[in-house]
Amino acid sequence: MPMRDARPGPRSASAGPGRAQSAAATGVADASESGVRQWSIAAAKVIACLVLPLAGPAAGSGVYLLLAVWALGGPRRSIEALTLTWLLNALNPGVYSISPQSGILRWVVIAAAILSVFVAVVRHPGRLPRTIHWLWGFGAVAAGLSLLVSYAPDVSLFKIVIFVTGASAILMAFHLTRDQGDCWRRWFLTLSAVFCLASLPLIVSPVGYLVNGTGFQGLTYHPQTYGVFLAPFVAWLPVLVLTETDARVRRWFLIPLLTIAIVSLVATQARTGVLAAGAALALIAARSLSRQGIGMWVRLLVSTILLLPVCAIVIWLNWESVNQAAMGFVLKREGVSDVSEAFYQSRGGGLEVLLQNFTAHPWTGIGFGVSSNPATLVVERDPFIGLPISAPVEKGFTLFAVLEEVGIPGFLVFCGLVGSTLAPLLAGTVTAPTAFGVAAILTNFGEAMLFALSGNGLLVWLLIGAARAMKSSETVA
Repeated sequence: MPMRDARPGPRSASAGPGRAQSAAATGVADASESGVRQWSIAAAKVIACLVLPLAGPAAGSGVYLLLAVWALGGPRRSIEALTLTWLLNALNPGVYSISPQSGILRWVVIAAAILSVFVAVVRHPGRLPRTIHWLWGFGAVAAGLSLLVSYAPDVSLFKIVIFVTGASAILMAFHLTRDQGDCWRRWFLTLSAVFCLASLPLIVSPVGYLVNGTGFQGLTYHPQTYGVFLAPFVAWLPVLVLTETDARVRRWFLIPLLTIAIVSLVATQARTGVLAAGAALALIAARSLSRQGIGMWVRLLVSTILLLPVCAIVIWLNWESVNQAAMGFVLKREGVSDVSEAFYQSRGGGLEVLLQNFTAHPWTGIGFGVSSNPATLVVERDPFIGLPISAPVEKGFTLFAVLEEVGIPGFLVFCGLVGSTLAPLLAGTVTAPTAFGVAAILTNFGEAMLFALSGNGLLVWLLIGAARAMKSSETVA
């Protein structure tokens, strides 16, 4: 019997080609079904984190605990849990009843993810990315300087430990899953699609403008937060539209999603997000033209030229409305008459204080993560042992914030960190992940959030890590 099974007869041999074709067709169908299932599972995770908290604060706390358990499942699940933790933390209080325990529960998820990733690194040792060494070097320099000069050294050290361990865990998790670029592409496309579609109905509701009545915040707690979320996707999606090999995906998925994302980003009035997306596309276009010829950018230019007459006619017919909307976006504040005054009120005043502190302490800074004015630093401490668990600080341009906090020595190491972070994205052919990662980094040019692992900094590092993993996967392929 075994030998008879092992030797196909003439009939089975003659049926070989047909069976091969049938097997190929079945394989394609199975792959298609598997792809749909994976997209559906990813969407279900995001939708669950948007729907379950609607039941109340207790349900929201339950979701945090579920994410903490999910994060213990390894690097991939840790990244998913951290992404959804940012999502829960960013929800609009006009739609959701936020749990009073969310601040502590957020740290539980982050701690679980860090533990899970470090265990995976120990179990699967290998060469760490160069960025990790720069990250640890920056942490060491910042800690040393802060112990010398910070007026709140415990706050500085707390923030340094959280930043270094959290960012390291994110980068190492993506490094361990760098061969799963398609997975991360699917995950973040699903995240953007679900969140943008769920937020879109609020564009005609006062709840969507809860903070200031003019900037669209969608399902997030602030227009600036929604702008930071949207900017990398607005830079990423056009390149995907131009390079996606499946025309059907371009047509029915990417183009509508890009349209919604652009409309939402402009409606946020978050100039940081708009400039980050535009600057990222401009930078990678220039690099693409210099390194690999005109390629896809010619197609984009031709498409733009063809649309220009239509756009010009629409603008001419609605000039008053367009002019008023454009000036409102640029000036943004009532009672402001020019761009320089608008800049001073939004960012310039804060930058002036940063530069004054840097001038006074150029070699040591004033301490990592502390407020420019000691009187404005509000620290929330753990009720049991008194450790700081929250000390929010808002600053403008990240490079100036680094100069103020850790002086010239820390700034030089930080430049090495940024360079090593960008290097894999800019190496070789410029692709969609390059736009994604560069835009994520550029969001920090309007607001210093790169070090805020309890807030939008968590999202920024997740997007950077995803871009690096997707680019690495392309290189290997």
